[in-house]
Amino acid sequence: MDFKTYITKVEDQLNQMSEKQKTEWIFNQARTVEEKDREKFLNRLSGRTDVYAEKGLTKDKLKNWFRQVDEGEIYFGMEEYEQYNEGEWTWDPDWVTEYYDIFDIIPMLIKVIRLSHQLMLQREYRDSFDILDRVYRIEFYADSEYGDAERISLMELAEEKLINLNFRKISLNLLYSCYQVHSGQSRIRKIYEYLTWDECADIKVTDIFSFGPDPIEDADDFMKEWKDFLMHTPGNRAAKLLIDACIYLGGEGELLQTAEENCETHPLLYLECCERKYQNYNYEGCITAAEKALKQIDREKRIRGDIADIAVKAIENIKDERLLSYFYREAFFSDPTSRHLLALFRLNDHKITDWALQRVRGLKIDSDTWRRYSNWSAPADEQKEASINNQEKKIIYRFMLGDYRSIIEKCMNDSVYLGWTSDIKGAIVPLLLLYLKKDEETKTIAEQSVLSDMKYRMGFAGSEGETFSDYIRAWRMSENIPEEEKEKYIQWLKKEIDRRTEHVVGGGYRKSYFKAAKLVVLLGEILEERGEADGMRKLIEYYKKKHTRKRAFKSEIEELAQRGISSESC
Repeated sequence: MDFKTYITKVEDQLNQMSEKQKTEWIFNQARTVEEKDREKFLNRLSGRTDVYAEKGLTKDKLKNWFRQVDEGEIYFGMEEYEQYNEGEWTWDPDWVTEYYDIFDIIPMLIKVIRLSHQLMLQREYRDSFDILDRVYRIEFYADSEYGDAERISLMELAEEKLINLNFRKISLNLLYSCYQVHSGQSRIRKIYEYLTWDECADIKVTDIFSFGPDPIEDADDFMKEWKDFLMHTPGNRAAKLLIDACIYLGGEGELLQTAEENCETHPLLYLECCERKYQNYNYEGCITAAEKALKQIDREKRIRGDIADIAVKAIENIKDERLLSYFYREAFFSDPTSRHLLALFRLNDHKITDWALQRVRGLKIDSDTWRRYSNWSAPADEQKEASINNQEKKIIYRFMLGDYRSIIEKCMNDSVYLGWTSDIKGAIVPLLLLYLKKDEETKTIAEQSVLSDMKYRMGFAGSEGETFSDYIRAWRMSENIPEEEKEKYIQWLKKEIDRRTEHVVGGGYRKSYFKAAKLVVLLGEILEERGEADGMRKLIEYYKKKHTRKRAFKSEIEELAQRGISSESC
């Protein structure tokens, strides 16, 4: 139940109660309060108490403590050292930092935070706000015996497990007090500043309305001003807070209208609209909103791909595939992930794959290389533009979209046989083997392992119920390499895998024996499927004879050949 509905129901209930009923209800609440909370209950009932004295503090004493922290008169002790695992030496040991609370800073911090909360409950909002604002901004000195010093914040103290705090509750205290103390644009700017801090990451303005002893009197007027401010404030955090404001002011209708008006600054609102409609089983409404969004939002914005994905899920639920091609194409254009690429092959339309190839050739390489081998998608960034993560992925896309000749030719002239993790042959050779392998519902161990490798390498992240092998099947069916070229490539693969195995096994790279063995076995399976009698057995015997002294490699290759069919899915 949202806050506005909740507080309205409370008001309605109170209006229906007589003074006697209200008194009886308060008395019943008092009877059920635990012993440790009775003093607190009485204080709240009477309205005021000297909270500073209860905590053994005065305003001057607190002010002096903050001054001592600022000037480094009180600080944490710090010790730094290298840590080695027992029985193991390494060139790169762990660097450990330990902190010592030699001035009892942590107990004082906890006392100050509790003081602020009590002041808020007693409606002394100015003091409560000033204290918490100071606590959140403070940085403590940490000094080592060697004279080295650093600064450490409240959040960092918690991350180091020096203090255990409920940041949500403390942040709501700060925000509620801020709301009561300030007004106008000053209040809006301060609340937005706090809501961008990590400590307040999961808090919305409507959460503030249900916190504190006094109801928020001007909530509706504030939310209108708040909404206007957020509509002109860029960034994902502003967009998410704007979603909350729209839902408060007018529900999903307000959200959709604001998305239409504000899609240039906050296209994330359209994504939220589609997601809400989908979750409420309004599939037609989801598709309509997605169509509108894709027409309005800049085609280069990556978020269009997320919107198209939701529309595709909605289409699958109503079994109406008329718009599927449109959403597949728009998803790939704006967000060219491996899944969006592979989805195009389901359309089995060479005009679309030719169009996609031209798109890939013109795409820039994203500098965010941290996503290179990621199996998950980054959170939607409403202003992020379409790009490919790295040059290797661009080459893989070109290969799969039909530009295979020039790429295989380049691989044929590449004499790298080790370190395939960072060499394009480490992707093209497995992909070519997967293409040449006859498609079966059940996969062999070698095929399953190669599929798993490529899924990881391409950063594939499928939706629920989807498998990488399903997408690869669609690619196999859409691509049509002439038979004479297939034979040419098989002969090259024989030589290439032989050289690869020679460098790996002959070089004694024991941990990579399995990598070479699965390529050998998968190639052998392809040879048999293409009519070569005992093709896999002959190939295996060839390698066993060639590497007769490498028992570990021979064991790997025999095990892969004998285990046959895999029960796993990829």
